[in-house]
Amino acid sequence: MQNKKPHNVLVIHSFNKNDSWVEDLNKGIKEAFDVKNLDTQINEYYLSSELRTEEAKQNEINKLLDSYRSKPLDLIIVADDDCFSSFFATEHPLTHSKPVIFAGIDYVISELIEKHNHGNITGITNEPNFRQTYRLAVQLFGKINSIQIIAEDSYAGRAAINDAKTHLITIPNTVIKEDSLHQDGWEPLELESNDSIYIFIKNINKINGRQLMESMTYQPHSFCIMAKWSDFYSDLPHMGTAPFLMVNNEGFGDGRIGGYMVENYEAGYEAGIMAAKILTGTPVASIPVKAIELKPIFNWQQLQRWNIPIDKLPANSIILNMPMAIRYSNLIIYVLVFSGLFIVFVTVSLIYILNKEKKDKKLAQNLLLNKREELEVTMKSIRESVISIDNNKQIFAMNQAALDCLGLKKDIHEYIGADIFSVLNITLRGRDNYLADIFTSLDKFYHSYQLDKGATIVTSENQSLLIEGTVSSLQTMDNYTGCIISFKDITDEFIKKELHTLAMGDAHVYAWRYNGKKDVFVFEEVFFRETGVYDNGKHTIHSDVFEGMIHPEDYGNWNKQIKHILNRKSDKLTIQIRIYINNKYEWWAFNVTYINNPALSTSFTLFGLCMSIQTFKETEENLRIAKDKAEESDKLKSIFLSNMSHEIRTPLNAIVGFSNLLTSDDNFSAEEKSIFVTTINEKCEILLTLINDILDLSRIESGLPFNPEVCNLTLIIEETLASEKTILSPYVALKKNLPKEPVFINADSLRLRQLIRHLINNSFKFTHDGFIEVGCSVNQNKNLIFYVEDSGLGISLKEQKKIFERFYKTDNFSQGGGLGLSICKVIVERMGGEISVQSVHGEGSKFTVVLPYSSVIEASYENE
Repeated sequence: MQNKKPHNVLVIHSFNKNDSWVEDLNKGIKEAFDVKNLDTQINEYYLSSELRTEEAKQNEINKLLDSYRSKPLDLIIVADDDCFSSFFATEHPLTHSKPVIFAGIDYVISELIEKHNHGNITGITNEPNFRQTYRLAVQLFGKINSIQIIAEDSYAGRAAINDAKTHLITIPNTVIKEDSLHQDGWEPLELESNDSIYIFIKNINKINGRQLMESMTYQPHSFCIMAKWSDFYSDLPHMGTAPFLMVNNEGFGDGRIGGYMVENYEAGYEAGIMAAKILTGTPVASIPVKAIELKPIFNWQQLQRWNIPIDKLPANSIILNMPMAIRYSNLIIYVLVFSGLFIVFVTVSLIYILNKEKKDKKLAQNLLLNKREELEVTMKSIRESVISIDNNKQIFAMNQAALDCLGLKKDIHEYIGADIFSVLNITLRGRDNYLADIFTSLDKFYHSYQLDKGATIVTSENQSLLIEGTVSSLQTMDNYTGCIISFKDITDEFIKKELHTLAMGDAHVYAWRYNGKKDVFVFEEVFFRETGVYDNGKHTIHSDVFEGMIHPEDYGNWNKQIKHILNRKSDKLTIQIRIYINNKYEWWAFNVTYINNPALSTSFTLFGLCMSIQTFKETEENLRIAKDKAEESDKLKSIFLSNMSHEIRTPLNAIVGFSNLLTSDDNFSAEEKSIFVTTINEKCEILLTLINDILDLSRIESGLPFNPEVCNLTLIIEETLASEKTILSPYVALKKNLPKEPVFINADSLRLRQLIRHLINNSFKFTHDGFIEVGCSVNQNKNLIFYVEDSGLGISLKEQKKIFERFYKTDNFSQGGGLGLSICKVIVERMGGEISVQSVHGEGSKFTVVLPYSSVIEASYENE
């Protein structure tokens, strides 16, 4: 995938690249594009309009725009008044075919925009305010009698003069005089009245501009405005003796005091935001020209030069080039005062803390001595081994039990002050520094540490002892002062427990007890590990949880038996219940007894053993099923022999009887003998069919594998109908509802034909008039549906439940051994499907076979 190409933007500036305000404007445009996440290629062009005539400027712009006829260009930004007027004066095709945004424009002439606007022009204006600048001068200098407005004879200069006249004429007693600079200086100035305000407008050309600088002199109650900055007159504010105020941001820092203006960065940023909207699809015509609010901005050096105090400036004024020490003088004073006070506070606090620590330390030492004495008395009465050490790991107390356990022969006082590791070291398999790690943990976190299972101590006689116990920190006024090591030898206890576990583990027998105070059942850890029941770490199960694990049908028996033993009606009993373990219910046997414990509120403590008897129950169930099957098999054998005796004897009797007639001396006609032979053949066919059905059923039930292959079910149905049609009553209409395209199935073709033949024959036998319909289809679940429907005798609801049983016949006088539908059911189940019957007695029956999608293959005749 190719990357999207960047937008191409052309920015044309009136001035030189090195002018500071130009750099701020460019920065604002670029950051606006970054904020909008817009990928742009910005090309900047600097017209240097101050050094060119109007014709030269237009020629330069035409040349620039011509170069973009063959280059990609998406938008043009025109900066400053000179470039603005010259750009549209060229009437180049790109001035009205590309979106144009103007920025940094002080004097926008609406007639110029209307003339050249083809719905592609909008922009940002500064809109200088000469009247506001006059009010600023009054605020700074007091009474004002004259204002010198300097503007060159150019598009921007003329626009500035028009704006100045419009703004200042509204000031009371205003007299506006406009003249041009002559070769020999200014015309004589005569003030008619001290109460009037004279506005002198000087039209300057570039040749005589120097005369203006030489003739500029300061008059009281006056100030100057350079309405349009020019490189030729940028030295006037420095060289002249009159104060200069500004109505725009061009030339800031050239000696002018400041004034109401727009920040160049803000103008560039707003222009960039407009450009981003246009480049992302917003129509230019829907974006109006925006005037940016003017802000009071001043130059610190010029404020100092003209002795203008800061408090005379308008509120929220921006002062540039102010030294840091002056700008933040109040803050520096506050910081110094605060720092001094803080140092004094810290010094006093440290002195106080130092004295308090001395007192606390002495108090703690005395308290520690008292505690040690109390500890020694306490330790002597403890049966467990106890050793106390200080924070330097030196022993300061131990009891006789510890001496005996460790096999130490000296007196206790001889070990006081000794390093703990010279007396003992507690280890854990794989962690030789186990005790040292515990000390580090206590030193950092101040807690008690329970020794891990398997912790050992090596005595002075090199005997390893399995122990349990704790290492607890000693604290005095929240300070770590040492720790207490308490432990006991559990070697013999562990061996006995392990032997008990080994004895019971093979049989999966688990000990349990009931804690009446906490209302919990406590089991051995191995119970949780081997059964997968959640272990909360305490090896307990709350009684509510345990009772919830009992099968609802067994809960009554459990509750009844527990009450029975609590009422002392029995000392011991066994309860068999099902409990929910491993996501299923299992049979368990709980042997329950009790001891009388007066310490408990219930006065009883139940305990006992439990074991899973699921295997026994399953074996018992299997034996019961086997017994039932044996009984059923014996019953079926009797039924089978009875049925077979009847089904075989009947045709055999006919065969023997008619055979005897054929061999007798009686004179039978040829026609009668033909009937005898036909009857014998029919009975032989019946007998052969019966024997074949019995053998087929035996083979299928014995698990003889099927041989699946791709079969054309449609063709098999048609062939079966054709072969069996001879037994169809002439009063029965045969219908077929088969798909146009053949349906293929992956199955044993022999068994499939056998299934279809039995179902069709069954309908043929019991339908004497009406219709028989055979059909198949594939349903929405992609299962194969095969059915045989008839309008025959029908089957009662009671008989429908037995219809698929062996040897069952609704009509004992009908032909057949009653095995056909039994064979159908076994074949369908072996194929993973289902067979069902819907029937109304006297109206007909419908047998439906559903085979799963995995057996179905759809194909065309070409793939057959």
